[in-house]
Amino acid sequence: MVTPKNFIEFKVTDKQWDLAKKVGMARFNTKNHYGSTRNLSKINTHVCGATAEVVFGEWQNFDLDTSIHKTKGDKFDFISRRGETTDVKHSTFGGADIELKEKVENVKAGKLKDIYVLCRAIVTGQRVTDVWVIGWISQANFLVEENKREPYVANNPEYPWNYVVGLDKLQPFEGKQYGVEVTEDFLAGIGV
Repeated sequence: MVTPKNFIEFKVTDKQWDLAKKVGMARFNTKNHYGSTRNLSKINTHVCGATAEVVFGEWQNFDLDTSIHKTKGDKFDFISRRGETTDVKHSTFGGADIELKEKVENVKAGKLKDIYVLCRAIVTGQRVTDVWVIGWISQANFLVEENKREPYVANNPEYPWNYVVGLDKLQPFEGKQYGVEVTEDFLAGIGV
């Protein structure tokens, strides 16, 4: 079970921020034809997501997928050391009831990933300053009927059906669960 003690916090460097802005804005400019007006943070949600991907990818020594997809959703963000497709999701929400979500329509379209990761993007002014790597869950434990939740607003494409889990169902990044051994020395080395 994930608790605040399990979060791994990273300060976003200027280099990471510059790359995330470039990738995030390219995604926004390509995908915004869907007409979405939802933007829950002070900055574009694509930039927040790209920042989480950049930080997570550097931490795990994964190459960032900078390709831009013209359809909703991509195939995956990364492939783990064990060959698992991985999708990094972000939230700017800071409460204890932060959730990991995946749209049911993406699952029906076959856009499945083996591992789903939840990060929190901390926004200060017009910049993501920190990323918390919160936890992960396997497809087998996430994409099940009991986790399916109807939209908050019925018949509105801005609020689709989602698979949703909270902190209680996420696994922390510790031990060797995800290809990196998180020890006290490792945490001290990354400033946690």
